[in-house]
Amino acid sequence: MPATLQSLPEVTAGRSREGEDCAVCLQAFRADETLMAMPCSHAFHQHCISEWLRRNPVCPPPAAARRGRRRVADKQIAS
Repeated sequence: MPATLQSLPEVTAGRSREGEDCAVCLQAFRADETLMAMPCSHAFHQHCISEWLRRNPVCPPPAAARRGRRRVADKQIAS
């Protein structure tokens, strides 16, 4: 079932998520930031998930996977 922005709860990053990366922008969360949580429990910056859900009805891939794909693409461009 696709998530809608209005249905997502706000959560504070807190110490448990501090330093984790947003899978959309790949920037680290700060402890005092308010995030939006998807039904799968992944959390994102509000502006990031808002833009993502306008284009995609499902949760973004994990940040680690996105960083890995970006590194592969960078290597292909450099070749």
